[in-house]
Amino acid sequence: MKLANAHVAALQNFNKKNVSGVFNLGYGKGFSVLEIVELVRKVTGKKIESINWQRRAGDAPSSIASSEKAKNILGWTPKYNDLNLIIESAWDWHLKLQKILKK
Repeated sequence: MKLANAHVAALQNFNKKNVSGVFNLGYGKGFSVLEIVELVRKVTGKKIESINWQRRAGDAPSSIASSEKAKNILGWTPKYNDLNLIIESAWDWHLKLQKILKK
């Protein structure tokens, strides 16, 4: 939901100033795919298979998005600034959706 707030803030900014822009909505910290998979395993309690593979030619060694511009122009900051909280929130949403779909 907080991500949707960034979109609303961007629309409000556009309506007010008639200026649009490109904004990153990250929180300035990067993680490897393996770190994310391991944390998803921990949060969900699920066995998730993975294959360790070398980085492909041309792949960026890292990619980190900062929301500093969105903060300065839109007044938006990420609600979750911890990968564990992000994954827990996504998993909770998934579980709630599954209950709704089973009704």
